[in-house]
Amino acid sequence: MEQREIIGGFTELKKIFIATYNIERDSISVRLYFSKAEQELIMHDYDDHTKMYVVCHKMNEKSIRKALFGHARTLVLESLNHRSPVEFLNTKFQLSGSFLF
Repeated sequence: MEQREIIGGFTELKKIFIATYNIERDSISVRLYFSKAEQELIMHDYDDHTKMYVVCHKMNEKSIRKALFGHARTLVLESLNHRSPVEFLNTKFQLSGSFLF
């Protein structure tokens, strides 16, 4: 995956998350964090872990949520090809410059 696709994927994931929770702060300040529960791949707001969005219902079947589109869909599918999709997404999110310290 190219860097622009990765950044585009995280940008689209943020948009979905912001729209789902009606977040009113700037997109740049929204920091995502990924985790796994059972076979679900979950996206969280780093600053408020009660806000979560399941991006994949069955990781072993690559059952991705239908609301994911474009680069977001490609990014999540790519993560499922790795040994640890959670680690892949969290690391790529930080390395893409999407996580400001």
